Formats: sequence, C-alpha cells, structure tokens
Amino acid sequence: MSTIKDREKIAEQDIIEQHLVEEKLAKAKKAEKSTAEKKKGQKVEFKPAQRVPKLDCPEGFRVAWKHNTPENVRRLQYEGWEVANRIEHDMDVQMGNYYKKLNDSPTSEKESTIVHNELIAMLLPEEMALAREEYHRLETQKQTRSKLKPEETAFTKAAQITTTLEIN
Repeated sequence: MSTIKDREKIAEQDIIEQHLVEEKLAKAKKAEKSTAEKKKGQKVEFKPAQRVPKLDCPEGFRVAWKHNTPENVRRLQYEGWEVANRIEHDMDVQMGNYYKKLNDSPTSEKESTIVHNELIAMLLPEEMALAREEYHRLETQKQTRSKLKPEETAFTKAAQITTTLEIN
C-alpha cells in the first residue's frame, strides 16, 4: 500500500514540477518576445547604474579607483600605490555621496580618505607609473616573442633596427 501512495506522491510532484517548468519557459519566451519587439521599434539606451566621481589628481601622481579590501590595498601599497588623502594631497572631490568618514573601514585610519561604495582612491607617483608601464611593455614583448616562430622574430628585429635607423 505504501508503495502505491509513494508512487502517487511522486507522480503528483512530477506534474507540479513539469507545470513550474512550463511556466518558466512561457515567461522566458514572453521576455524574449518583448526584447525582440524593442529591437524592432524602439531605440534602446544604456544607462550605467552609477558613475564613479572624477578626482582631481595632484601634480606628480596618477590617481585611480581601486577595490577597497585589506588584501588588495596592501598589495597595491607594496607596488607603490598610496591611499589618497584628501587633505594631504589637496584633492578636490565632489562631496555628498562620494565621500564618507572611514570609521568602519578595515584599510584606513584616516577620516580624509576618499571612498565610493567599495572603491578607494589611490595615488601612484608618476615615476613609478612610468616604470610600471615599461615593465608591462617588456613583459608583453617577452610573451609575444615566445609565441613567434624564429623567422617571425628575425623579421621583427629587422623592422626594429630599420625603425631605429630611420629615427636617428
């Protein structure tokens, strides 16, 4: 007896699940149809959720928004980045939603640190930025050369020599 009741329950659950799947498919088709109608008749515009504020960069530095986690901030500081201090670096930031005191932030003790949601403003000295760009350029060249065939490498070197001679 229990096996017949169990089978009936399983059959009933299967019917309910099948009905739910059919409803989801119907909703998906309806959404797909409405998207297709928009493409035909209406212009669709992109609207970002929220833009990050533009920061005034102090002379001799480059500024960027970075993810504000303790691990990431420590790694960036190791690479030469500094946490931007609004007062120390005389940075002008649009106030309001873009600035808050970081009493609860795990990465900063200063109240003048600039944050926006999960981002923190960080500065990189210009000399370090140039050295970083050069490092990445050379790494890219190494990787490219490792993928080229020997005859392609020779051609590339000849082109570089020709370019150097033309410049001089």
